[in-house]
Amino acid sequence: MIRFFYEAAGNLKRKGKPYWSLVYKLGKLLLNLLYPVSQRFRRAAGTDENGRIIVSLTSFPDRIGTVWITIASLFNQTRRPYRVILWLAGEQFPDRSIPKSLSRLRKRGLEIRFCEDDLKPHKKYFYAVQEYPEYFVVTADDDVLYPENFLEELWKGCEKYPGAVVCSWSHQIGFSGQGGFEPYNSWADEPVPVPQYSVSAGEYSEGCP
Repeated sequence: MIRFFYEAAGNLKRKGKPYWSLVYKLGKLLLNLLYPVSQRFRRAAGTDENGRIIVSLTSFPDRIGTVWITIASLFNQTRRPYRVILWLAGEQFPDRSIPKSLSRLRKRGLEIRFCEDDLKPHKKYFYAVQEYPEYFVVTADDDVLYPENFLEELWKGCEKYPGAVVCSWSHQIGFSGQGGFEPYNSWADEPVPVPQYSVSAGEYSEGCP
């Protein structure tokens, strides 16, 4: 489902079609409406004990009610990960209470770890690379719906460019004439960026499974 909308918008953008953004917005709307419903009762295993990939991400209280949607998309991959780990700062969740939406994903393979040291976004990679030095660590954001071939494509990139850092989205850092940095929003995208669909937290903060 996600891959279909990604590829539709991406192909139109590559062809220079001016209405690609309309297709993107429509796809985002439909995914935010339909994807949570399609995943509500899904219980299929999302990990592979023979896998070589660790998917690591973090979140915070404002998004803890919707991060389950992102994690569900990481469990529906053509190449399943060995582990999916969600790192949470202990000080932000002092009672260790999490929504039922996350508890249910434990049955699909989700691991939830509480960290005493809040390293902010760096939690998503710092602990995983230390604990799993022999595995490939893939970091993920907590507000993106990932297409079904997300991990498969990254794996192909690793095979093609061993030893390199492979990503699905990148920017070229912009520098000002005075030696400083240009604002992030002005940095150039990769040559043909592929749209990424985000989770609308406001729509799903209530009534999650």
